[in-house]
Amino acid sequence: MARVQLIFVLCAALAHAQEPAPQSGAAARGTDAVITIHGLCSGEKKNSGAASAECVTVVTRDQFEELIAATSASGQTYNPAAVRNTANQYIQILALAAAADNTGVEKDPKFQELMRVIRLKQLGDAYRRQLEEKYRNPSDQEIADYYQQHSRDFEQITLHRIFIPMNGPGLVKTGPPTKSSAASSKDGVDYEKKAAQIVNDLRDRAAKGENMDSLQKEGYEKLGFPSAPLTSEFGTYRRGNFTPEQEKDLFSLKPGEVSKVYRQPTGFMIFKVDSNGPIPMDRARTEISRTLFRQHVDAALKAATDSIHADLNESYFGAAAASPSPTQTQQPPASPKVSQPK
Repeated sequence: MARVQLIFVLCAALAHAQEPAPQSGAAARGTDAVITIHGLCSGEKKNSGAASAECVTVVTRDQFEELIAATSASGQTYNPAAVRNTANQYIQILALAAAADNTGVEKDPKFQELMRVIRLKQLGDAYRRQLEEKYRNPSDQEIADYYQQHSRDFEQITLHRIFIPMNGPGLVKTGPPTKSSAASSKDGVDYEKKAAQIVNDLRDRAAKGENMDSLQKEGYEKLGFPSAPLTSEFGTYRRGNFTPEQEKDLFSLKPGEVSKVYRQPTGFMIFKVDSNGPIPMDRARTEISRTLFRQHVDAALKAATDSIHADLNESYFGAAAASPSPTQTQQPPASPKVSQPK
C-alpha cells in the first residue's frame, strides 16, 4: 500500500531538484541503516501488536536507493537536498500508512477500487518506461541506415539574400479612401513597378558575381529608403524552412548560383547559394537517435492500443460529439516561411 502512495508524493519531492549529482551518503554500505524510525512497528512486532515505544523500523541504503530508482525517471540521480526531502516524505508516508492500517482504511471498498485503478495506471507507466529503456540507444547500424534512407532530410544550404520591401517609404495605406490615400495608392503602384525593375537588375548583376550587400544597399538608396538595410547574410537552412517553390528551386542550385526573384506580400527576394551539401552523419547522430527512439516507442504503444476495440453504451454515455465538417477543419493556406528580412 505504501509503495503505491509513494508514486505521487515522492515523485513530487524529487521533481524540485532534478540535477545530476552524487547521491547523499555515498560512503554507507548497502546494508547500513540510512533511516531509523523510532515508534513505528513493522514485521513481527507489528503483527503482534507491540507498543509503539518498543518498535523501530530501519531502512537500509539498498532499500532506500531501490525506492529512489522506482520513483525517479530512468534511473536519474538527484542532489542531496532532494534526496533528504524524499527521505522525510517517506517517513511521513510510513507513519500515516501505519495509522491507516490501525483504523482499517485498507478494507474500505472505495480504497480497494482506487488501488486497483492506480495499479493499472502504474503498470501502463512501467510498460512505457520499459519501452523507453529498450529503445533509448539505437545501434550504429540503425543510425547509419536511417541517415542513408533519409539523406534528403539532412541537406542544408548557406545563403545570402537581397530583400527589397514591397512598400516604399511613406506608402502605408490605412483608413477609408481619401484624395491623399488615392494619391498614395498611385504612388504605391509606381513604387512597386520601379522596385520590380531595380530588383530584376540587381538579380542579373548578382548572378554575374557582384557583392550582395552592395547590391542591396544600392537598391535601398535608389528607392529612397532613409536607413541602410540589414546585412544580406541569411544563414544556413535545411528543408522545411521555405515555401515549396523556394525549397525546390534553392536546393537545386549550385554554390555561387542565384535564384530568380521571388515576389512575396512583404517584399522582393533574391537568394544566392554560398554552399550546400549534407550534414555529416556524426553531427546528425543525436537527432537521428531521438527520432528512432520516438518512432519505436510510439509504434509499440500504438500496437498495444490498436490491438483492442471497445464499444460504449450510448444509452448511458450519450452519443459521441459529431466530428467537424471538412470546411470547419480546413486550415488557411500557410504563409511563406521565409519572407521577412533577417
